[in-house]
Amino acid sequence: MQKILMFSTTWDNKYTSELIDGVEEAVIGTNTEVHVVNAFESAQTSSYYQKEGEIFMLPDVDSYDGVILALNGNDSVRAVEGIIRPYIEAGKPVVSIDQEIKGAAYCGIDNYSSMYKLVEHMVIDHKAKVINYVGGPEDHQENMSRLRAVKDCLDAHGIELDPKRVRNYRFLRADGQLAYEDFKRMGMEAPDVVICANDYMAVGYIEAAMRDGHDVPNDFAVTGFDNVNIGQTFYPSVTSINRNRHKAGLEATKRLIQMIKNGPSEKPVLIQGRIRLNESCGCRSRRDYRADYQDMILLNEFNQNMSNIQEYVRNNLCSKNSFEGFMLDFGEGCDAFKIEEMAICINRSFFDGMIEKEQKGFTDSMNYYSSNVSGNFKRSEEGIFPVYWNSKNESKIFILSPLHFGSQCFGYTISEYDETFFRSGNYRTFMNSISLALENISQRIAINGVNLKLQKLYVRDSLTDLLNRFGYAAYAGNFFEKNFGRVYIVYIDLDDLKKINDKYGHAMGDVALKGIAAAICTAFADTDIRVRMGGDEFLVMGAFISDEDVRSRITALDRFLENYTHDNQLEFAVSASVGFVINNSTEESTSLEELVKRADNCMYEIKQKKKKVRE
Repeated sequence: MQKILMFSTTWDNKYTSELIDGVEEAVIGTNTEVHVVNAFESAQTSSYYQKEGEIFMLPDVDSYDGVILALNGNDSVRAVEGIIRPYIEAGKPVVSIDQEIKGAAYCGIDNYSSMYKLVEHMVIDHKAKVINYVGGPEDHQENMSRLRAVKDCLDAHGIELDPKRVRNYRFLRADGQLAYEDFKRMGMEAPDVVICANDYMAVGYIEAAMRDGHDVPNDFAVTGFDNVNIGQTFYPSVTSINRNRHKAGLEATKRLIQMIKNGPSEKPVLIQGRIRLNESCGCRSRRDYRADYQDMILLNEFNQNMSNIQEYVRNNLCSKNSFEGFMLDFGEGCDAFKIEEMAICINRSFFDGMIEKEQKGFTDSMNYYSSNVSGNFKRSEEGIFPVYWNSKNESKIFILSPLHFGSQCFGYTISEYDETFFRSGNYRTFMNSISLALENISQRIAINGVNLKLQKLYVRDSLTDLLNRFGYAAYAGNFFEKNFGRVYIVYIDLDDLKKINDKYGHAMGDVALKGIAAAICTAFADTDIRVRMGGDEFLVMGAFISDEDVRSRITALDRFLENYTHDNQLEFAVSASVGFVINNSTEESTSLEELVKRADNCMYEIKQKKKKVRE
């Protein structure tokens, strides 16, 4: 089976879905699988959309036989060239839809001839002589082709385009509103016609003009490009160019499959756009408004139902305190949306709780989860699909989307492409809900990590890292009950700490205390309760095995201290007085407090004997 990678940016759900529909038709009967790596509206500059674009770093070049580029929503040719360069350098055939990229075959609308026809309609049929042009990014291929067509058409009809009447923005609805305000400041907001590089900017320009008291098209005409739904259902409906996206996806895929089989092809595949005359230029719309109204009613009912499901799913996902709880509701969410199967691939770093550190892109080690399978994989060894997905043949089209929030990239999702779910916008909303839920969980993981650190600080002695009295109170009782009748308690007192402090300083006293702690950690098990009771006193409680075992541990402690003194070349001996008691019968009712007191007394007796010997 050959594999095709498709990079897409979705600035309009209908646009992308029609492209994918064309791709899907083209691969029927060709034993081809398509992986659509999609980011939403990556042309925008906010950090959200920057994180969306990190999904393009995910695929492995060697895993694919060819690439389809549908990134004309991206800011510039330079950005797209950076994404596709590794594939071209590796010799992979690439077809770019609607954007001319060096090293890639072109397939898409003939922007130049389509815009030329539209401008000529305005000049000939509407006698337009004063024109404003509202463009997209200045170095965007489609914008450059459309602007060139505007200039050439006007020049052919002897009309000069004032450079002040040409402004470039970013294809957004808000840009159309901004363009109106910019032209208004120059006293140029109402020419004969405003030619916009797409429908979104056309709608934005009309909105701003109508708020300002203008009547479009009676005061001036406005045209767009792309023939998107918002332009067609807007009032006044926008005169535009229908770019036949389905055919673009179909022909691009056919050309790529030919290139995979037969080698490179330089000849572009050009698709002619069709002018859609509507109200914004003064022509009569040919739309069936009764049918539009019926479609709108049905769409509103569908959207309301989906909105209720989205709210239910989002609330469930975001209410969970653990990843395990989240996954249970994730499965229910997939069922609610009738998603046959979706996998979540999570960066291993997600579980580190390091929310203050930015996670850019995707870790090599990933955890994957679906409704009935979970595990882990390495992208460097197995690619971007979990192992159990690699043998799936039920669908030819898979879609992958990023999961992120703020500066954190959590991972990505993989699912079989569902045209209705994607086109309606519900796929994107579900991705956002998953990301928000993961952000909540990552915050909880981080908070739990902080709490554990605080808890450790609370129960640990800062000098020795042994338990302190708070730690003793927290853990000793449970240990005693768990091992009732089979415990020993060792009480340890550092000899002559006051003399060491007075003669050699408190820093050396700390050295002696650390030596006792190190000796305890060496002689006694990690599972024992090891405590600095305060000052120069220490306690160890462990599970009793035999009297010989306890005595051997005390001997090991003394031997460690002798070596510690020698190895550190201390001017004083680090030694300890040690007493211990044993409770080796479940019939004894001796309390923990009584045993500690007896061990302390035993230690004190030994300390006094050592003192008399020294005297």
